[in-house]
Amino acid sequence: LATFSKPERVLLVVGWLLSLTAGFVNVMAFVQLGSFVTHITGLWATVGISMRELASGTDSREKLRTCLGVVLSFSAGAAITGFLAGREEGVSTVKLERRMYGG
Repeated sequence: LATFSKPERVLLVVGWLLSLTAGFVNVMAFVQLGSFVTHITGLWATVGISMRELASGTDSREKLRTCLGVVLSFSAGAAITGFLAGREEGVSTVKLERRMYGG
């Protein structure tokens, strides 16, 4: 990581504010609608809730299996996409290899 440079403070503050806002929206949606609106963080929260309910005997394993399946599928898809997308030295954008798409 010799090329890593620390981001400017304003970038860190904006990132923190965006994360805080996303968490707030997620909690409010759960309180009002009974469902999360964010994907991975909401699913992880649902996994935790399902595990607690499963331990107390008030829920079945189906919701837990579904949420874990979605999280693992998303993570696997993101990893596969990362491996399929090539990077050239000195280029800061991702370049998709044409040969992988039949061209």
